[in-house]
Amino acid sequence: MQTKRSDPGIQAAIGYQLRRRHTDWDEAPKQATFSRAGIINRAEKIRAAVEEVTGSSDHLGVDAAFEETRSFVDTAFDIYEGKIESEQYGWVFAVPGRNETSQGNEYETEVTPFLPILSSVYGVDDKTRQHTTARLAPCVIETHKGRASMKGAVVWTPLYVNAATRLDTNLWRRFVVDNTAGIRHSVNRTAEFAAHRLGARVMGLGASIPSFTQLGKSIKQEGLITTTGHAGTVHLLNETVRHVVETRGTSEKTIGLLGAGSIGSSWAELHLLTDRKHRVSVYDRNHSQVDRLRRKVEQERVDVESHEFNVLESSDIIVSAINRTLDLDEMEYQTDRQISLQGKVIIDDSQPGAFDRKQVEARGGTLIWVVGQDTSDAQALHRPGGYSFGDTAGLHGKGAVWGCEAEVAAICLEDRLDLAVSSHVTHEMATNIGALCHSIGVEVARPLQSFGAPVQLNPES
Repeated sequence: MQTKRSDPGIQAAIGYQLRRRHTDWDEAPKQATFSRAGIINRAEKIRAAVEEVTGSSDHLGVDAAFEETRSFVDTAFDIYEGKIESEQYGWVFAVPGRNETSQGNEYETEVTPFLPILSSVYGVDDKTRQHTTARLAPCVIETHKGRASMKGAVVWTPLYVNAATRLDTNLWRRFVVDNTAGIRHSVNRTAEFAAHRLGARVMGLGASIPSFTQLGKSIKQEGLITTTGHAGTVHLLNETVRHVVETRGTSEKTIGLLGAGSIGSSWAELHLLTDRKHRVSVYDRNHSQVDRLRRKVEQERVDVESHEFNVLESSDIIVSAINRTLDLDEMEYQTDRQISLQGKVIIDDSQPGAFDRKQVEARGGTLIWVVGQDTSDAQALHRPGGYSFGDTAGLHGKGAVWGCEAEVAAICLEDRLDLAVSSHVTHEMATNIGALCHSIGVEVARPLQSFGAPVQLNPES
């Protein structure tokens, strides 16, 4: 069984069959177009292609994968359409998929726990997977244990994002212009689902949702409060930076920053206010964002760089908060310079991840994600179903949580909905949400981790 799973020939043959017969699957889906029949129809065709290529009626359990997928889809749409009742939740954490077109299969296990027919072992590629999941209605994919009678839910928010457009500023701007209205419609349908079907009081916004919704301001749902998750993320990012500095036992004067958007600039403001020892070396393709950051802090403590390469070269600790992938091999080719990360630590808050762990480690560096951990006796943020946002690109260990995930839970569990975040994160906001996170037992995850696996960080010699 394991040998067959790793056989690229079978997977390629099935994939070829799917692409040859279903060329319409390449067409980008329209935002907020949910279709029960469309997903099940694709699942049936994937099963048929597997059986045709392999000559087996149940190659690698494809029948069971199909039935599990159909059952999940039917239940999801039945709850969304109000045909059956759902459990009730105090808070929801709304998450879009990170498995974007052109990223390969690294993020596939974010989806296959509930839609197993979309596994690459059945010849499904990243484009087919993303185009299919974009048609799923908002639905619960996992829960949080909660406290007493108050529980939380992780809610799938169907969005379509073409990762290739992130690589070029103009292409990304065009994608945002063309798709923002549809994405907002999808997020509003998710908010309606959270309030009417799940009974939630507050909805946390994961990954790229805040940027598409004006930090939640475009979400209109009576009785539902939204929070961006940015304060929890900034707090946890700052705690992670402190932990890395203390563990390394060095006296770095400059910390690098890639990205001066909502998260990056808020972290820089917080860190420069709370730690007088450091400077920040920053690069952002959008120069106006760097200018805004410099106006808010002591300008002499911010060095502006002209390229990502310069930040990587000038700092031993680098914070990444960008919305695109940085291919270090490509960067070396473009600059005709070798990148040495020997002894350097990259703390990547980008999701999907901006850096590839193998590329970083091949150059002598260490890649860490910003991850918290619920250490409380109540284990309120533990996920009973074991969902981890992906085996190879998710979270490692029991109780591991994202900063934005911790924020919405803390606000609800501590009954501090007045602290919900819908604007640029200030020092006070990060401090207040940080205190709430501490009160429910969320600390920097141990061990440190990235891409669903632990990371060993050694003191610098």
